[in-house]
Amino acid sequence: MIIMEENVLMQLKNIDAYLDKAQVEKKRYDYIIVCLGTNDSKKMFDSRQREVSENLKVLLAKIKKHKLCRSGKTKFIYVTPPPLRDENVSPKYQDSGKRLARLVPELETMALKQGFDVVNIHQPLLGVLDYYAKDGVHMAEPGRRLWRQKYFLIF
Repeated sequence: MIIMEENVLMQLKNIDAYLDKAQVEKKRYDYIIVCLGTNDSKKMFDSRQREVSENLKVLLAKIKKHKLCRSGKTKFIYVTPPPLRDENVSPKYQDSGKRLARLVPELETMALKQGFDVVNIHQPLLGVLDYYAKDGVHMAEPGRRLWRQKYFLIF
């Protein structure tokens, strides 16, 4: 299983090297799970929001075309970002929740179009985020547990 997190643009730059390294370590993977989008909602990327879903499209296409995935047996999964609080968060996450609310449906659609199964963890955590992420961004263990339960139902 390969799990990727960070932001879409950073992963797009590094994806070939990551997959090449993964192939050296193991010849075949049952699952490739992509968890991207949260960092793309940071304030510093506000002017680049329109690029995110297109970059995700390119990234997912590169993953599926990589020689590591050509066997046809690898299952591809995209996990949406969780929600973020807009108030009382670090300045770098100011208004990230609003950006994610607009971005998540686009990312979900793009992943489906690229043949990825989608696990939406954004929706189940709406309204309960303050319990699971005291800082409005980073989930404490109960939030991570809920995330894993939702996410591992697919297995």
